[in-house]
Amino acid sequence: NSFPNDPAYFPDCPQGIKRHVLNWAQLVSADTIPYDRPYIAKIKHCKRERGVWHEFLIIEFIYPISASATRIVPVIVERTIETGQIPHEMIRPGVVDLSAQTGQMNVKSEPALSHKSSYTSVDSSMTSSTYANIESSSIPPMGAPALDYIYVPKNGASINSIDKKIGGPYQVCRELTFTSRVTDYNLAALLVAVHEHSPIYNIVSRQCYWYAAVIYDVFCARFGGRSVDHPLRGPLRAGRFLTIFTIQPKDPPLEYILPRYDYHFTKIVEKARTNPNTVRLQAAEARAREEAAARVQADARAREEAAARAQADARARRLEDEIAFLRQQLAAQG
Repeated sequence: NSFPNDPAYFPDCPQGIKRHVLNWAQLVSADTIPYDRPYIAKIKHCKRERGVWHEFLIIEFIYPISASATRIVPVIVERTIETGQIPHEMIRPGVVDLSAQTGQMNVKSEPALSHKSSYTSVDSSMTSSTYANIESSSIPPMGAPALDYIYVPKNGASINSIDKKIGGPYQVCRELTFTSRVTDYNLAALLVAVHEHSPIYNIVSRQCYWYAAVIYDVFCARFGGRSVDHPLRGPLRAGRFLTIFTIQPKDPPLEYILPRYDYHFTKIVEKARTNPNTVRLQAAEARAREEAAARVQADARAREEAAARAQADARARRLEDEIAFLRQQLAAQG
């Protein structure tokens, strides 16, 4: 199978790739796709069954690979933290196995970039490419740079190719589908706005539970669609932020995030519109459309000419038949 040359969705590495959301947003805004933008089929708000009941999102994109064909590309969006930010004596035994967590990411990672011109700069302490990530409430109530990531599986792989590398089984708390087309530009702008609003991980109010829920809720508030709650099994209970460790602030903080989302979405669209590659692609598409229209017109003219020739041939045959008939009659009379 062949895949589009698009590293944002089809990374050519054995175990997939994880990118900081700012990196991914920058990559998407600079991306040139010859067809429609990838759009979201569904968003699943998920919760781990073990440990601290880590929460994350699975987002399924519909990616147009040609003018008539598409492919499903699933990604995982989640918030974590670097274990180096946590005093070892503060980690409670039995909550998280750090030795296992350290080796869990067999996925290629990229350091977060500094987005001086387009996006909020990222703290230099976040630029290590060898993070050992832990999840949610296993850290003390302190502030540390949040690691907001998107995980993308290898070309054509299912979400399980990444998910089995980053933690045990999970359940889907709720699922969101849309009646309108919501593209990767929308997600990129929202991820930047949320990270800009809360770049610091805090156990009390800005952890994985908050992160997954606020993205889901902003999509609900902004784009509507249909959200369906799913009953949870075992120790998990229905609802949000299901942990004794968290005290949540007012959510979602729409009064801040939505204006910043609008700002970043406008920037992404404008950047894409003025991208030289996009301009060249649009010019090439315009030429291709003109050539296709010319071919259609030429084909139509050819069909008309062929029909005219067929009619002329039919008339000629009828005339020949009439002449032959008259000759036969004359011969019979003579």
